[in-house]
Parts: sequence; structure tokens; C-alpha cells
Amino acid sequence: MATTRFYPAKFEKEENVYNVTFRDVPEANTCGDDFEDALEMAADALLVSMDFYIEDGRAIPMPSEAKHGEVMIALPENNIFP
Repeated sequence: MATTRFYPAKFEKEENVYNVTFRDVPEANTCGDDFEDALEMAADALLVSMDFYIEDGRAIPMPSEAKHGEVMIALPENNIFP
């Protein structure tokens, strides 16, 4: 049965954009024009980064607990594992 993993993301407003980074998946960096756009971009960046992990034969990192100010981004495992 597929479950959903949630990865903590840090959103930082810089001038007119929100930059997004993931502690557990450093390859998943992105930004958005506003917070809602950044949320969508974060989910996409997380998914694309996981594709690279799979293609490279690397272990998928487990998510850590969120720290103050971080937002949890969902990664449904059925999007990663067939």
C-alpha cells in the first residue's frame, strides 16, 4: 500500500520571489513568484529530484521532522515507486 512522505521545505522571501530549499534533498531547489506558486514548484522540484535519485540508483532519503518555520511538502510514494 502506497503512503505519502512529507519533506520539510524552507521558504524564504527575497524581494519579489520565494526561494525554496529542502534539507533532506539538497538537489530540490526552486522558487516561485508568490507563496502559492512556490508551493507548487516545491512539490514539482521534490518529485523531479527523486527521479534523479532513482535513475542514479541512489537511496531515497527519508524525511526529517520539520523545524520551526518549515513547510511539509507531500511526496506520494506511488509517484516514485511503481
